[in-house]
Amino acid sequence: MGATRDTVPGVGTVHHCLTHAGQRFGVLRHNDGRRELFFSASGESDKPSHTLVLDHNEAEQLADLLHSDPATRRRPLCGPP
Repeated sequence: MGATRDTVPGVGTVHHCLTHAGQRFGVLRHNDGRRELFFSASGESDKPSHTLVLDHNEAEQLADLLHSDPATRRRPLCGPP
């Protein structure tokens, strides 16, 4: 999967992703902790076809569902191994 990252001044950070199958989606990480997932139809403009807004806890729960190991078994991304 390819991904790019850009700063949205005053809002947060946006990650644009493209899967190997050509599906496009993005994650907007708002400065206040919200996460916004947006999905675009393949080959379409940058205008999202669907948007899903998650609060911090919902984003954590979704990340845990998508991850291959439970959160209790994962190493932190930062700090000592």
